Order: sequence, then structure tokens, then C-alpha cells
Amino acid sequence: MALKVIPYLKNLGIIVSLGHTNADYETANLAIDSGASISVHTFNGMRGFTHRDPGCLGAFLTNEHIFCELIADLEHVHPAGIQLLHKAKGADQILLISDSMVAADLPDGKYKLGSLTVRVKDGIARTMETGSLAGSTANLMSCLRNTKEVLGLPLESILPMATINQAKLLGVDHEIGSIEIGKKLNAAVIDDAFNVIATFVNGKVAFMEEKIN
Repeated sequence: MALKVIPYLKNLGIIVSLGHTNADYETANLAIDSGASISVHTFNGMRGFTHRDPGCLGAFLTNEHIFCELIADLEHVHPAGIQLLHKAKGADQILLISDSMVAADLPDGKYKLGSLTVRVKDGIARTMETGSLAGSTANLMSCLRNTKEVLGLPLESILPMATINQAKLLGVDHEIGSIEIGKKLNAAVIDDAFNVIATFVNGKVAFMEEKIN
């Protein structure tokens, strides 16, 4: 049934994602061929890879027609997984995300994630009921820093993961996603420690630290 719905949704302009699934390799590839374009939370909540049963993960890593989300908080994905994903997909097909929940950048304690009670300890969010990961407490800048450190690459070579790739996926890369003449200036200015010190939305200052005013 889902394979029939995917092209219908795509024709309506709806972007279809695949994730939290036990789909096998063949089914995942059929879904991608039908128009699905995002692997949600790659490696997490999905059928894993083995050499005889590559599963949906095998399809996501090898099919060039799908973007792969990456939660680079170093809890959801081991550094080796980040390296593997980059080798398989390259910087142009990875979507860097934080998967942050309400406790992002807040102290340890109890929080709610929908109907679930979550305990955050040492910055790691887990459900009280099962102890499974319940989102992240990281922000996108820390995920960008982690990715740079794990891959050992210059910032400009991984920046597409957090900028132009998302714009391409949404079909708005002619308007945003990079700094070019004729595009809107939607940008964040960061320092060497990946702290955001200024943001611009449609060319106007939305935030700026007092020390750089």
C-alpha cells in the first residue's frame, strides 16, 4: 500500500521520508524508486545491515537517489558510522540534523517528549520506561563541529550537509542555501568554537551578540 501512496504524495509536492522501518533491501529500493527521498535518522530505528541481509540501511547507503539524515551528537551514531555514511554518500547527500528535544541546552532532569517521560543524565535523553534514546539535547552547531572533528575535514567541505542540501531537497536552492548574488541572505555567523554570534533572515539582522555590535 505504501508503495502506491508514495508517487501520489510526490505528485502533490509532498516530500516522502523513510524511517523507523523494518523494510528489507528490495522494498526500500522500490520505495526510493517510487519517489521517497529521505532516510530518517539513518542507522537509528531501522533494520540494520548484514552481508546477507543488507536491509533498508543497505539501500540507503548505496542508492544515489536518497538523502540520508545524520544525528551527529555522537550518541545516536558512532564516529565510525559517521565516517561510513560520508564515504557512502558524500557531503552532498547527507542532511545534518540535531534531533533535539525540549531539553536541548538545558540542565539534566526530567522532561516530556510527547506522552513520554524522559530523563536527561549527562546530557543524554532516555525514556523512563525503556531507557532507549529519546531524541537529542545537542544543537545543530555542535553536530556540525562533531562532524568536522570526526571526519577531519575543513568546514567548507562539510557545510553542504547543513545548508544547500536541505534547500535542494525542498526545491528552493535557487533562493537560499548558499551565499550568492540574487539569493536571500538567510545565514548564521559562527565563531571558531561554533557559537552562533549573529543570524540574518531575508537580509536583515535577526540576532547579534552585543560584543560585535
